Amino acid sequence: MDKLVLCIESSSNNCSVALFHGAQLMSYQSRKTLGFTHAKDLHPFVIAVFESASADKSALGYVAVSSGPGSYTGLRIGVSEAKGLCMSLDAKLIDLPTLEWMHDYWHKNAPEFNAYCMVADAGRSELYARVVTLSGEIIQPLHSRIVDQEWVEGLPEGTLIAGEGAKKIEPWNQGNHFMVDDYFPDARDMGIAALQRITNEQFEDPIFFEPHYLKDFVPGKPKNLKLL
Repeated sequence: MDKLVLCIESSSNNCSVALFHGAQLMSYQSRKTLGFTHAKDLHPFVIAVFESASADKSALGYVAVSSGPGSYTGLRIGVSEAKGLCMSLDAKLIDLPTLEWMHDYWHKNAPEFNAYCMVADAGRSELYARVVTLSGEIIQPLHSRIVDQEWVEGLPEGTLIAGEGAKKIEPWNQGNHFMVDDYFPDARDMGIAALQRITNEQFEDPIFFEPHYLKDFVPGKPKNLKLL
């Protein structure tokens, strides 16, 4: 593969960008912060990975974006950056739904579990979740739900649970599942799924593509609001 692949992940508090040549990671930038600085960080990260790899943007052939669900603002920022790069550099846009590529990554790197429950924080006591068995059977398609004991106990025994928000499951986990509660989606881990999409020629139209929000955006109350 002559063309470079740029992966963008901004669905969580971890904003990250990774540049690949085939399966080889060439350079990488990330920042995880509760302050959520994606709008400030993302484009400089893109510039930095090309500079670090001594690569020219003209060599870019594909942009893979982690498309959600997750943070509404983060997804909007990441997808806008990806679309802009594709349209300005004539690169192909690759849609990588966040919990799907996370499953591909963990299934390949931790194949000893009976099932894989990938999660993303959906606010308050809710999670976005997707549960797939070791054989690839989808037993819970992507959905949002309130975390409770009945749901956690219904997961197959020996399930790997990973993703931002996994700690919400901890109070109901009776040692039947293995939790990776400090894992945040990361652009370095998207390369496998991106190459698969390239092989299958699965590309999106950057003009019409939108993130997979799953739920409608509900704005919070502005901070430091002064009533006149």
